[in-house]
Amino acid sequence: MYAKTQSKIKWKGFLSSVFQDTFGVNQGGITSPYLFKSFLKDLGKSLDDSCGVVMYCKIIKHLLWADYLFLVSTDSQRMQKQINNLSTYCKKWQLVVNTMKTKIVIFGRVNISPDFFSLDGSTIEIAEKYSYVGSQVTGKYNPFVNIESAIIQKCYRSNYKIRQYCQNFGQLPPIMAKHFFETLLLPIIEYGSEIWYSASASQTLSIFQRNYFRRVLHVREKTPNNGVYGDMGIYPLDIRLRNNVIKATIPRQ
Repeated sequence: MYAKTQSKIKWKGFLSSVFQDTFGVNQGGITSPYLFKSFLKDLGKSLDDSCGVVMYCKIIKHLLWADYLFLVSTDSQRMQKQINNLSTYCKKWQLVVNTMKTKIVIFGRVNISPDFFSLDGSTIEIAEKYSYVGSQVTGKYNPFVNIESAIIQKCYRSNYKIRQYCQNFGQLPPIMAKHFFETLLLPIIEYGSEIWYSASASQTLSIFQRNYFRRVLHVREKTPNNGVYGDMGIYPLDIRLRNNVIKATIPRQ
């Protein structure tokens, strides 16, 4: 399947010549997520249990979502030990960590030298916040600060482009506006929702959903929510987001 994989690089509208692709999985390939997940299945065994954190009687050493990897530890020495373990694992399986995108986020007030953490001789920057699965994680009490505002801003930008593209076609029929929401806006909202979900963020995004469809139906702001849902044949967004969390947290049999 990968013996004859070839690729090209597109840069500023130009394509490079064809070259052999001997590393990684095919971008956009149907089997790529499953192959990548299977390849990293034993990563947890290479990390030290004594360096993890305990939550609900379970030791958490890392979080892995697609190729987003979070190492977690209780102090700086244990964290550096986990980084060293990761380095050993990557060398064994010929994996490369992008140190330019690797950051340390400290939760709480701890004074640590800026050059304390390193990976294979490269210093890892200590940052106040970091983008994880499209969300800004900070070292504050609530790590996902104002996540709903950031998501809504992305949706507004996407919706603006949709309206610009369709302005010559006049008012979009509700069924087409619903299709645009489900295919272009909903993926933005749901991305990483299993991680950042909170009741307040979900409620804010549900309001955004209702207002979007109120504009589509040309009804007043005080129109009952159930009427909007019924006319569009949709469920409240909060139900969908909660369902995503449930599917992600309950092990599949």
